[in-house]
Amino acid sequence: MKARSASLSALLLAALTAGSVPAPAAKAPAGPPAAEEAAITVPKSQFSIPASPAEGRDPFFPDSMRLFASQVRATPDKGASRPAPAVLSLKAISASGSRRVASINNRPFEAGEEGEVLVGSSRLRVRCVEVREDRVLVEVEGQPQELRLRPGR
Repeated sequence: MKARSASLSALLLAALTAGSVPAPAAKAPAGPPAAEEAAITVPKSQFSIPASPAEGRDPFFPDSMRLFASQVRATPDKGASRPAPAVLSLKAISASGSRRVASINNRPFEAGEEGEVLVGSSRLRVRCVEVREDRVLVEVEGQPQELRLRPGR
């Protein structure tokens, strides 16, 4: 048994060392191959986003239309970005002698005062022209408007 394991060990050692002996070097041809190696260039990839499903598709999500929907952008209308003047509400009018203060969208205004009022997520420039007993005359971004108290207030 010892003889068998010794011969297997010798055979294994011979197989492992056989690959470590360097082979004799082959003679290289002179000159031209070095020039051929320098002339090889790798082309750059060019990707284009298709404008329609007929031109191509997303390889990872082939049924998705997301790629084509992102190219169409609607231009926002300048007039639609402003909230309508009707969104202002007169909450209260308080009087102390000859001085009157109107609460418009929870912001106090006196006659002649100008300020910003929060409407939704945007702000409107409001100028209080006159405060009367049951109504307020204001200018919302240059447009005159009358705000009335709701009956019963």
